[in-house]
Formats: sequence, C-alpha cells, structure tokens
Amino acid sequence: MRKPNSPAHARFRIGDAQVQPDRMVVSIGGQEQVIEPRIMEVLVALAEAAEQDEVLSAEQLLIKIWGGTFYGDNPV
Repeated sequence: MRKPNSPAHARFRIGDAQVQPDRMVVSIGGQEQVIEPRIMEVLVALAEAAEQDEVLSAEQLLIKIWGGTFYGDNPV
C-alpha cells in the first residue's frame, strides 16, 4: 500500500516535467502527454525509490510492476 503523500497519489516534478499519476499525464512547458498505465507505474516506482534515496534494479521493477510474470527478453 502506498503512503497518502507518495507520488502515486500526488503530482510531482522530475526536472521540467510535472507528473500527474491520477490522470496518467506528464506535462512539459504546457504540453500534456498521456502515458500508458504500465509506464506510469514504472515512473512512480522510480520516483518513490528516489524519494527514499534508493535505486531499483530491472529485476526489482519486474517483480514490483509485472508481479514476476513477464514476456520477452527485456520487458523493462
């Protein structure tokens, strides 16, 4: 379960980009780009890890986002 103040529940910034997970949108310079749900999950997971000064490996992402079930050579 994610904390109420975590990036998954609130807008956050990465450089010039504003990320809005609840809307699946990344905005840069007033331009909005809709992001696919899986990509947003990865972005939020990385932001949450960075918030805690942690780094997630590709294997950790596969387990956290894909639940250990994935297809292909490099799903991340």
